Amino acid sequence: MVIPYQDRETTVMIVEDSLLLAEDLRNSLIKLGYNVLHIASNGQEAIVKANELKPNLILMDIKLDGHLNGIETSQIIKDNLDIPIIFLTAHSDKQTLDKAKLTEPFGFLLKPFRIDEIHSTINTALHKYRMEIKLRDSEKRFRDLTDLLPQPVFEINNEKLLTFVNRSFLEFFGYTRENFENGLYFTQIFPHDELIQIEEIINSILQGENYPSHEIKTKNKENKIFHELLYANPIEKDGVIIGIRGSIIDITERIVREQELIKQKTYFKSLFESSPDAIVSINNENKILDVNPQFEKLFYYKLEDIRNKNIDLLITPDNRFDEAQKLTDIVGKGSEILYESKRQRSDGSQVDVQIVAAPIVINNKKLGILAMYQDITSRIKSQEQLLEAHEIYQKTIENADGVPYRLDLINKKYTLIGKGFNKLFDFSDNISAYENIKNLKKEISIYSTKTKNYKTYKNKFLNGEIEKYQIDFNFKTKNGDIKWVSDSALPVIDKKTGKILETIGILQDITERKKVEQQAIIERNRAQNYLDVAGVIFLAFNKDYNITLINKKGCEILGYDQNELTNKNWIDKFIPERSQKKLIEYYEKLFTSQLDLFNGNYKSNDSYESKVITKDMKIKTVLWNNIALTDADNKITGILCSGIDITEKKLVEVEKNRLFQQL
Repeated sequence: MVIPYQDRETTVMIVEDSLLLAEDLRNSLIKLGYNVLHIASNGQEAIVKANELKPNLILMDIKLDGHLNGIETSQIIKDNLDIPIIFLTAHSDKQTLDKAKLTEPFGFLLKPFRIDEIHSTINTALHKYRMEIKLRDSEKRFRDLTDLLPQPVFEINNEKLLTFVNRSFLEFFGYTRENFENGLYFTQIFPHDELIQIEEIINSILQGENYPSHEIKTKNKENKIFHELLYANPIEKDGVIIGIRGSIIDITERIVREQELIKQKTYFKSLFESSPDAIVSINNENKILDVNPQFEKLFYYKLEDIRNKNIDLLITPDNRFDEAQKLTDIVGKGSEILYESKRQRSDGSQVDVQIVAAPIVINNKKLGILAMYQDITSRIKSQEQLLEAHEIYQKTIENADGVPYRLDLINKKYTLIGKGFNKLFDFSDNISAYENIKNLKKEISIYSTKTKNYKTYKNKFLNGEIEKYQIDFNFKTKNGDIKWVSDSALPVIDKKTGKILETIGILQDITERKKVEQQAIIERNRAQNYLDVAGVIFLAFNKDYNITLINKKGCEILGYDQNELTNKNWIDKFIPERSQKKLIEYYEKLFTSQLDLFNGNYKSNDSYESKVITKDMKIKTVLWNNIALTDADNKITGILCSGIDITEKKLVEVEKNRLFQQL
């Protein structure tokens, strides 16, 4: 009897350490029509020959002599080759048989062998193997097909462990095949707030209930949330539910669009209801469909009283009805309008409005018109007031102290110049005023202490880095006198581009003021010279204790140049820390007029000693006299101190006292 196997002769290898039993079995197999390729007596030989001969079937003795028994040998062959194995056994103990079953053999043959049992066992094993191959092919086709599907497909067992996933599943949720093979639970793809619901769905399906589809939320490995439709059915085997098979369809985009649509509807409804302008929607017959609260407030109508009424007949004055009809026809043909006119309220009064109207078109079909009415009564009134204010402004400019001007920086032209312009510069006319000033030979003094170069200063102003343009300049008049002019201007900025378009400023004759300032500088320099020739320290500081003046002697004693001392804090930098608190208390009393230097305990000739720190960190002792500095309102603004360096004198006194004590 010959058993065909995949259209070829079935080849068998025997692994048996008993030569007699092996030969007996080989003879039986040959009688049954099988081709015995080899008889191996130990596990190592069996592994080598199985790899070399690749038989269709292996009959393996469970108990083999040597390093490897039959079970271990079978497992190695199974891990490397796809060959069905039947175990040969005598009356083995249960523990050994249980171990053998773990290798998933295709059958057992008991010793001594009966030829009919050999035939039936081999036949059954080969049939089982053929069915297993078909099942593998079927599973491979299933996997190949599911890998082509764009949506995730999965299978889970009763413990909710994923037993199969397609490529789309792994890609969609961000997992690797290795993650899946290491064990991945179905619940891992759901956010925490979905777990209760998904547990209920899984349990219901495992109990036999049908869940054709269900909307759920999932998450990927990076915790990004998706909206999905879950399709799932139970997996049955021998009438018992052993798991769930299903697929997932991503509906995130649809949900987002729906949510966005709801949001937009809510948003536009909110805009419609809360708009400060009166809004009305009308159909193609020019009849009112809806109005917002502002429309009711502006025209004194309620929606329930005017719905389905003609808008033009309702709010258009008789003398403007033809105009309204033309506007309606224009919008009806698909154009938008922006128009100012008058409309009539329910009480007959009229209101100035700006009308904005546009057709409502969806899918190229005109469904009606949306119109907005903005009350511009206050704006028209403001325009009238603006004209009035402009007239007042013009008159104010003409009578201003100084020469006001408005300079167009784009066209390099004065658009406004006060009456005194020609007199200020001794020009004959205003026609070329810009060129006249540009060509005027002048010396410029800049107010900014940071920028001394005029060209740099001007560019900074034009670039918006300086808020106010302010310079003084002088020039020679025709009779040879020097005249000083102050030029102060503010920018007019284009809000769209941020560029300065023009400047508005004023020109003032400050010749007399400059003369006074120059005389003040002369007097100040003279006073500084007096202080510098004095043999004592002269020091002034303000209420913040910042030095405002110090003479040459003071610089000499402290060891600094004058520019190093100006604006430095007198207390923090030059008074030892242990003396600062007491000295501040004294000065604060003086600033708050609690000490009267002239009539109280501290007279102008009163003096006190204090330590000072020099640049080279030496300590010197100075005997000070103070007097308060006041402004025009007799308020104290600072303190002027005169001091004598008595460091050497103090050292002599100390030495004198020491010698006296020794004496």
